[in-house]
Order: sequence, then C-alpha cells, then structure tokens
Amino acid sequence: MKHINSKIILGIAITFTFMLGSLVAPVSALQTQIAIEKHNQAFPAGANNHTYLYLEPDPLDRVSRSIFHLNEDIDFYRYSYDNTGWSRNHFLGSEPANAPFDWMNFQGFSTGIYGNPTWLPNFYDFIAADGSGVVVNTTMETRTFSLAFGQHTPVMVERDSVYFGTLPIAGQEFVHLTIDCRQDDVSWFVQVVDPEGRFIYETGGTDGDIIVIPFNPSIDGTYLVILEATPAGTINTLFDILPEAISPERIGLGEVVTGKLPTGEMVIEDETGSLVHKELAPTVHTYKVWSQDSLASVSYAFNYPEMFIGITQPPAIFFTSDAFEYGYDGGSRYIDTIGTPTSGVYNYIGDTHYITVMGGDNIEYTLYHQALDEMPLPVNREFQIENYFTIDDTRAYRMTLEEDSLLRVNSTAAGGDFEISTTVEFEDGFRVERSINDGATLASATDYYMPAGDYLVEIVVGSGVNEWIEFNLGPITTNTTSEIVRMGGFYVPTSVFQAYNLSLYLGNHDNVTVSLEITVRDMSDFGVANLNVDLANWWDGSSLMTNPSDPNNVTYMLSSRIWHDGYAFVGICAHYVANNTLGATNHYEDYPVDLTIEWVNRLGDIYWDTTSMDVTTTADSNNFTLPWIGDTVEWYGIDLNTTIGTWYNVSILSADISNFEATLFSEVDSRTHDTAWTDLDAALTGVLPDISFQFGAISETSHLRIYAERSGSDGFLWIQITPMETHQLEFPEISPVGPDILAILGGIALPAALGVGIIIVVYVVYVKKFKE
Repeated sequence: MKHINSKIILGIAITFTFMLGSLVAPVSALQTQIAIEKHNQAFPAGANNHTYLYLEPDPLDRVSRSIFHLNEDIDFYRYSYDNTGWSRNHFLGSEPANAPFDWMNFQGFSTGIYGNPTWLPNFYDFIAADGSGVVVNTTMETRTFSLAFGQHTPVMVERDSVYFGTLPIAGQEFVHLTIDCRQDDVSWFVQVVDPEGRFIYETGGTDGDIIVIPFNPSIDGTYLVILEATPAGTINTLFDILPEAISPERIGLGEVVTGKLPTGEMVIEDETGSLVHKELAPTVHTYKVWSQDSLASVSYAFNYPEMFIGITQPPAIFFTSDAFEYGYDGGSRYIDTIGTPTSGVYNYIGDTHYITVMGGDNIEYTLYHQALDEMPLPVNREFQIENYFTIDDTRAYRMTLEEDSLLRVNSTAAGGDFEISTTVEFEDGFRVERSINDGATLASATDYYMPAGDYLVEIVVGSGVNEWIEFNLGPITTNTTSEIVRMGGFYVPTSVFQAYNLSLYLGNHDNVTVSLEITVRDMSDFGVANLNVDLANWWDGSSLMTNPSDPNNVTYMLSSRIWHDGYAFVGICAHYVANNTLGATNHYEDYPVDLTIEWVNRLGDIYWDTTSMDVTTTADSNNFTLPWIGDTVEWYGIDLNTTIGTWYNVSILSADISNFEATLFSEVDSRTHDTAWTDLDAALTGVLPDISFQFGAISETSHLRIYAERSGSDGFLWIQITPMETHQLEFPEISPVGPDILAILGGIALPAALGVGIIIVVYVVYVKKFKE
C-alpha cells in the first residue's frame, strides 16, 4: 500500500443537554469522546480489466459502516466460501452513488461438537459494465469510545452504524455492565467480546429498557462492548453505559442465602400522587460457589408478590463459570440463563461457579448450596431407577473416564421416561453438554464419543417411573487389534486431502456370527460413515474355515476426503453375538469380540497419475499423457503450493476427454475444505477441449482432483494455473480512545459544565490509500 495522504479532520464538539436526573452529577457534565476512523481504499484493475479483492475473515464484523463509491456502472461477483465450497452472488452497481455495502458477509466452516467453526474469507471479482477496467473505491469506518469502571458514559448511537466501546479489565473478578437506553421507539443490540475475540455475552432491548449484563472476565485486557441501535423515525439514540466491578459473595456448602429484589418500575409521584411507570435498572446480586472436587448443587426458589398489575421487572437467574463452549470462533463463554424462574436445582462439580439473580418488584429468592452424596454412575451393567413422586425428579451422578470411550445407553423405558444429559469440562477450559438418547436395545441406541474427563450425568426421571437402564462404555485404542465387549473403537491416523480403505477382520476361534455397527468420525466427532455388517467364523479345532453365510472380514472404500491433519476414530458396537454351530442361534452375552483393523491410504488406487505445481508467485503448467487403452473414467491429482488470498485462473487443453470436472481441496485450520465442481464451474469459460475456470486460494497447500471421461484413444490433459493480481481489503483496527484526545484536537474549547448536561465530542481520523 502507498499512503497518498493521511490527515486528521478535527472533530466537531457536539453538546447534547438532557434532564437526566440521577444519571449525572449535579456539578459537572458527563463527557464522551467518540473516535470515527475512516479508511478509504482504492484498487485499480489488472491486465485483464478485472479487479480482484480478497477479504480476510473477521467474525466480529469490526466495521461500523462501509461505503462503496461508484463513479461508473459496474458488474461484480462475491465468492463467500462456506462449509462446502462457496456461495456465488452477482451484483450490479450504477453510478454515481456513495452507497452502503456490506463487505463482511463471512461464512463458517463447521465442525463436530468438540471443535469450533472457522470463519472463511471472501473474494470479489469486479469489472465495468462495458467490459473495461474499474477502480474499486470504498471507505470503511469504525466508531469507538472508551469505558471505565464506576463511570457513566453517554453514547449517541447513529442509525445503521455499529459502535465499539473499549473496556480495560485488570483483575476484576466479576462485572455488572448496565446499558440504559434513554428513549422509546427503538430496538437495540449489545455484545461483549474478550481481548482474544471470544464471545462473552449478547442481548437486546427495546425502547427505554435498562438491562444489566453480568459476566466474569476470561483474561485481563481490553474488552469490546459492541452496540447497535435501530430507532424508528429518527437517526440517533442516546445510551448511558456503566461498568461496575463486583466482588461476589460466597455461599458455603450447607449455607442458605435469602434476598430481595426491591426495585419496581411502578412508582407514585410525590408531587401529584399519580401512579406512573418509570424505567429503572433491575436489582442485581451475584454470588459464587465451589465444592473442591465434589458433586454439589445450588437449589433456588422464588417468591413472587401477589400483584394485580403484574411484574414490571421479571427476574432471571444466571449460572456461569470460567468455562467456554464450542460453537463460536474461538469459543463462547458458558452461561445458563433461566427467565422468570420458580424453583429448581443446578448441579455442578468442583470449580468456581457464579450465580446472578436479577429483577425487581420486591420478588424474594432463596439459594441453598449443598454437597451431594457421591453417586458413581453404574456402567456396563443394568440398574433400576424408580420415581414414585407425582412430579419429575432429577438424579445426578458422577462418571469419571480415564480414557477416551464410546457410549450407548439402552433402557426398558418408553415414551421419554428418561431425559439424559452429560456435562464435562476439559483441561483446556472448554465445556461440553449434550443430550443422550436411550434406545430399547443396544442395537437401536445412539453411540456417543466421550473423551476422557470427569462427567456430570443427569437423568430426569418421569413421574411414576420404574424402569431399568444400562450405560454401555468401551475404550478407544491406538492398537490395531482389540477385544471389544459390546462397545469399543480404534484410533486411526488421518491427513488432509487423503482417502482411505477400512478393513475389519474377525479373529475369534469360535463358531460365532457377530453383528457389528461401525461408525467413522473425525477428531471433532463429525460423522463420516455409518456401516453395518455381519462377520462369522467356523473353527474346526485347529483352523478357521469360511462360513457359508457370512465372511470373516470386510473392506470399505470410504468416499469421504474431509479429514483432519491428526486422527479419526472407528467406533464398534458388537450388539449381537450368536452361536452358529449346527444352526444354533443362542445369544452370547458379554462376548469379547476379537477384531483387527486395517487403515490404508487408497490414493494410489484412485489416480492414474499425480503431479505437483508451485504457483505461489508465477504460473506453472503440467501435461498428463493419457494412455491409448485407458478407463472410461480416470482421475488425476495435482498438489499445489498456493498463496493465501490470491485469485487463480486454470486453463485446460485436452484431447480424448468428453467430460471434465474438478474438485479443489484446501487445508483450513488443519482440516480439509472442499470446493466441488458445481461451484467451480460457475466461472467456467469455453468448451472442451479448451476451457478455463477460476478459484481463490484459502490455504498455502491445496489439491486439485480432476475427473475425466474418455473413449480410450490417445489423449492428453494440459493444465496451466496462473496467479492473478489480487488486492487485500484492510479493516480499521479498534483501539481505545486516549485520554489526551483534547490535546490532539488542538485545544477545542468545550462549554462550561451544564449541571445536568452531557458533552459528546466526536473527532474523525481519515486515512486514504491507493494501490498502484
């Protein structure tokens, strides 16, 4: 980038005066400095009259507003990479215009429940409507303001803009963040994000709501409070934001705490005696509990006053801890929120948990913290569960797994008599809660991957239930041979871009037939394959013989190419073992099934030929010579060294090819991302034997798999891949507004303190860049 100019436009000191009552001190006005950073970027067309742009993914969308400056009619496409390929959207723009445009339409690359999604980038392809080159010119702005503990900060939020408040946190254990909207006829939204970009909390409000966000900070650093408002019939919305550091009160084991939420929004005016509704912040109390390493619970009960006018500040109770949950880029802070609670029990194990009670209208509450009798969950044997109460009853157990395992639950219950859930917090700070479905038989039950850990198992038992239940667990081994009783599995190595064959061999020296259900999943527990097979052996006392009905081994060519650079696991459920001697069909209970696994890379069986090409900075080509007597369908592979953020053109010359397709594999976050031909052919140019298509590189290593249909005569497949000049659109950084901003502004004179007024100073930093 070449900086053409960079200058500061002095902000206009804007004074708003409101009768804010207790919002401000009577002797001075509140002052807020809002920084608006405007980054203008312009990019010329390349040699082929196209302008290609690349946008790094930003899950926070850290842009307050973006403007597209159109000086001529344009035609362009956006390629938003997503879970499988991309979404290709066509746009037209007419000059002259300075129109809002959302550049930040990023999509996620999802994973299993033991992993976070990865945000994927966008590519843009621009050309003038008349086919000539076009200069892409855009201005992106970010609006920021600073927050401080114990200090009210008024913020005037402009419609269709996002505002970023910066809150430095250093050592505060817990925070109550009050967001006070000062007007009606508006909807608004607020998020809290930690210094590593992890999601902490989000909520929304309408009209003049006053809400309090309770959260425990994850690390020290600068947090973002992201605020957006949509008023009706006006442009601006005024907010007051107050962060407060809280030292939660501890509730010891065996201790009962009672409290009241006294605030109420229905008040009687002293002067007139009128009953009016007045927006007030709810009362908020935060406590903390811990139980060393034991199983404990917090029971809660709420007592609502009898009011014919209803509850103006309905209560809520929040449970949170230091844990994060998968499902958001980088993770999201665990918090369990129960609105308008009556009574209930929250079970947990060990580390500190926080309980926040919020509401008003003189609602009373009781919290009881108690240690529970340790009830290790019975595993691999059935046990009876009875509930003769006339209401549902929750049973809490502990299940400690020393090694990674597979689980299936079967029971005699029917019609949802049991609701089963498991919760575990791993050493890396991530927490996983999942529902477990029980089946009537082992074969009909669902299997679950359970990494080693200390699990809380909760079973909600329906009223009047008297049933049997069985938790079947089996370890996952790194060996290639294992004796599996009911449940078990094998770890297998995987790499990106690869394909594998899975083989299983039955080694028991008995006359048995074994019914197996086989599941293949990647290391995040994302399902890859689900298979069923019967294997059998005959044993004559000295050797194994072929069973006339079923084989004693099976091989599967797995079609998936979507692997991690790490491992996968093969889950085995041996749900039925039968004696096959002389037609006998009696079932062997808890029979150890001796299985051996083979896991083989099968790329050599797929491709007729492979090659490597380096297209990081310059074009490269390769010619595949196609044999005279080939197959009707042939596959070819190209390993590519690519430059992330570069748009590529693929040119094809061929002979004896009647149909052509390609699939692009990319390594993203140590996983395999694929872009199918149904996406790539959207930009196809020409017809066989001379065609071309394009793609954007989202990784440093890529793999192009080519499918070719042939008639069998001599032929060739010549491929050239050329990097195109691609520009990167940059986003403004978010940084706290410094305390010396008035000095930077050259000593702009502010009005004297207005008693009940607020002063909002806005200044603009304008940076212009042009890529030559």
